[in-house]
Amino acid sequence: MGGKEPSLERFWDSAEKVAGIASYIASTIPRGPRDDAYCFGLFHDVGIPILMQKFPDYRQTLALADKDSSRPSTAVEDERHATDHATVGYLVAKGWFLPEAICEGILYHHDPLVFDDKDSVNPQALTLIAINAMAEHFQDDYFFMRGNSRWGMIGARVLDHLGLRDDEYCDLREDLISMFK
Repeated sequence: MGGKEPSLERFWDSAEKVAGIASYIASTIPRGPRDDAYCFGLFHDVGIPILMQKFPDYRQTLALADKDSSRPSTAVEDERHATDHATVGYLVAKGWFLPEAICEGILYHHDPLVFDDKDSVNPQALTLIAINAMAEHFQDDYFFMRGNSRWGMIGARVLDHLGLRDDEYCDLREDLISMFK
């Protein structure tokens, strides 16, 4: 797409961590889509490096979106660039012939209402979105020592979708923490 070549090492390190965590979470769920969860975790934000190459001020957009917890980051991106990383990522995933559930999950992974209208999104995509949201929450909390405002908005709906009680979530969290010690 043109533009300067930004350093993406941190981006891919983060994506790899989320993918590994997502894969583990999926393995704890009956019939959990472990391979798809890993793939989704790795590529859910693939639109970000593309937009970094296209727009020199895209890092500023990400910083603004990170500070604005009242709306999805994709809304800030749309305002500033007339597109967002979820849409670009969806197009890339379709071009790579990834499974439809992964493509659809990439498109909707920042939509805060995705769990409210379950009939409009593929159930497998919802499961991937839920697993990934939990994986990102854990990564933000454990590795970056920062809160995840998105988790505050959708955490209860994620747990409900995955059929996890609070005590099961706490057990899963403890398992993940012990894996990274």
